[in-house]
Amino acid sequence: MTATCTVQQGTTRLSAKTKPDIDVELTQQELDEIALYTIQKINNYPKSLGKTVDNYFNLLYPDEVKSYLMMRAINEKSFSGISAVTSFG
Repeated sequence: MTATCTVQQGTTRLSAKTKPDIDVELTQQELDEIALYTIQKINNYPKSLGKTVDNYFNLLYPDEVKSYLMMRAINEKSFSGISAVTSFG
């Protein structure tokens, strides 16, 4: 899957392309939320590290997509375990 996400942040317009190793479809809303989270995370880094949205977004965004997919898989597995335990029948 190739995902393209365009995010507006102030006057900066970013376009990020990533190809996650996991073959799972993400909605445009999920991609937008991950991109906004990535921007927020970069903006929270100390300025002395020299990481800006312009020079670090394309490096961090694919990792954030992979992290999101892993957490989603963990949550789905946890919830399926809960429903299996609570099902009586």
